[in-house]
Amino acid sequence: MTFDATQAVLAARKTQAEWQELSVADRAKFAGRLRYLLAEEATRLAQLINGPARQQGESLAAEILPLIEACKFLSRRAASILKSKRLSGRDRPSWLARVQVFEDRVPFGVVLVIGASNYPLFLAGVQALQALVAGNAVLLKPGTGGIAIATRLQELSEKAGLPTGLLSVLPEDPASARECIHAQVDLVVLTGSQRSGQAVLSELAKTTTPAIMELSGCDALFILPSAQIALAARAIMFGLTFSGSATCMAPRRVFVPQSLQPALEDSLQSLLNNVKPIAVGHTSWQASLPMIEEAIASGARVLTGDWPAWQQPQTTAVLPLVLADVPAKASIHKADLFVPIVSLIGYGHLDDALGENGKCPYALSACVFGNLTEATQFAKRIEAGCVVINDIIAPTADPRVGFGGTKASGFGTTRGAEGLKQMTQLKSIVIQRGSWRPHLDDLRPPDIELITGLIHWLHSHRLRSRIGGLWQLIQAAIRLKKTTPK
Repeated sequence: MTFDATQAVLAARKTQAEWQELSVADRAKFAGRLRYLLAEEATRLAQLINGPARQQGESLAAEILPLIEACKFLSRRAASILKSKRLSGRDRPSWLARVQVFEDRVPFGVVLVIGASNYPLFLAGVQALQALVAGNAVLLKPGTGGIAIATRLQELSEKAGLPTGLLSVLPEDPASARECIHAQVDLVVLTGSQRSGQAVLSELAKTTTPAIMELSGCDALFILPSAQIALAARAIMFGLTFSGSATCMAPRRVFVPQSLQPALEDSLQSLLNNVKPIAVGHTSWQASLPMIEEAIASGARVLTGDWPAWQQPQTTAVLPLVLADVPAKASIHKADLFVPIVSLIGYGHLDDALGENGKCPYALSACVFGNLTEATQFAKRIEAGCVVINDIIAPTADPRVGFGGTKASGFGTTRGAEGLKQMTQLKSIVIQRGSWRPHLDDLRPPDIELITGLIHWLHSHRLRSRIGGLWQLIQAAIRLKKTTPK
């Protein structure tokens, strides 16, 4: 059957019109029921996700469990996060004394979620559920290989009470997303590479459609002098091996004090000696080879990993590759690679490490290992959308955590309370009470003097100017009273 984007958007818009009329609490109920259905089908769902680089346990831990927690979070917290607010009159200008302001969160309408292939359920699933609870309809375009799990999510959502037609799964072909953009969806949420983000943004510019972009990472891991080297090494190994290292948050650059680098190298060699080869995508492997060759030719040492095996034609599985002494100008420091590789970069001072990190165009997330106080202070200086202290990747599955990158890693936030808010638009409702509306009348000379006096009285820095402004205000008011017809 030929995909008709225009019809898909129109159908979604029709169902969304009724859906948005429900309260947030009522819309969130389906997420609470979906939580139980996901738990019941956890094993089957994990089997639908499994790929050559993914074990069932990894899918359960990285996709199923976090999505269930997100359902629980939405069912319990969405109503309070998106509730209408009346603003306090504390900061209201005195000359607008009768004005009241209310803020509502309203849905965009039809949201296009473009998923990624590496985490086909959790990433796109949370984004879709947040958009739905916020009152939108969702068109979900799965990443490569994600059609089966996306379809099952749709089926379970409808079984949980989501009205049919609010969540529709598109073909995996990128053309389906492009056609929906041309059919004028109201918001696009993309998880993917920087290249994909640029392509989508070029299409969105034609219709000025807003977007949330969660793009590539080339993440840094900082080891402070106070860090536990054994813990940092275990975290690096986890990042290199979990889900085949096909994770945008996996560490690619490790900044380590020069005095601690030998100890870190020893720990990594010990940990990685018994690791089995990891399946890698052919395209990702091909993209990494020239940069690795460049780094080694420039003096980088191969600390662990079978480099000759990496170079073999038609490679499909490799041992994690750890490079040391990689030159600062090496292109590998600025690349969004999806293969198990990391570079160790020794530093003399933390400011040097921070400066080198800033040269990378990507700023998705980072990790810091060290004394909690020192690490927290340093984390605030790192340019990244999310910083994890004394751990890696896993804590970001907390449903309270808003996630998003900066610089070339994108913009906007998904997940958490902020991610839910960004699935809505702010609508301000301003109420003018009483009958006094002098701005509707023609300005007269005393009016201008009154406004000038008001400005000086309320906002001048000098006391003399403020007193003068008050006097001018009083004189202008007296003249206005005399000239105003009775």
